[in-house]
Amino acid sequence: MLVNLILIAILILCALIGLKNGFLVMLGRLVLFIVAFAITLFLIGPLTDVLAEVPFLNSLAVKLTDGILKPLQLTSENIGTAIESFNLPPALARLMQSNLPTPDNSVTQAYPEFAAVLFKFALNAAVFVLMFVVASLAIHFIVRALTKVTDRAPGISAINRLGGMLAGLLLGTIQLAILLLTLGFLVPYLPALAEPLAESSIATFFYSINILSYLL
Repeated sequence: MLVNLILIAILILCALIGLKNGFLVMLGRLVLFIVAFAITLFLIGPLTDVLAEVPFLNSLAVKLTDGILKPLQLTSENIGTAIESFNLPPALARLMQSNLPTPDNSVTQAYPEFAAVLFKFALNAAVFVLMFVVASLAIHFIVRALTKVTDRAPGISAINRLGGMLAGLLLGTIQLAILLLTLGFLVPYLPALAEPLAESSIATFFYSINILSYLL
């Protein structure tokens, strides 16, 4: 219930920001964010591959994944049950399984591949967070310029405000999809996230239609 309220509050806030700023400013934000996200999707594969080879990140990967996989060697019969134990959103569970041997293989047999996939999930989350920060900064400076232009206008009409609210709502929806996808990637490392996300009807709806996971 709490997660639902937080997600609804984010959408309402985005709509109110759009209502205040008007269509031109929010359209600029929306276009810039979509461009930034498209670039991220294009670069995320090569970037995570490069980051996985960085020496200090490699040692970090061993520490992170060993803490998750070693207990699973004792408690899980195979890869399938190990993935089920994470309580991942279905789309991300399928994504994880698609990068691993068949579900009936043991965790020990697929340990290197499992460790690599787990760390890739963490890197994906980190890249999305980095993208959001960089995109937010770029959007902030460009939107400031757009705001100066709109401030010179005689006034923002009701239609412009309504268009801004709808654009803000759309932008908020896209941002929520990315936020939930990022949280999903972190579930193996933060198991406490699994239950609130599973109990949220809004999060469940987003995960059921979240095509972003299929683009990774």
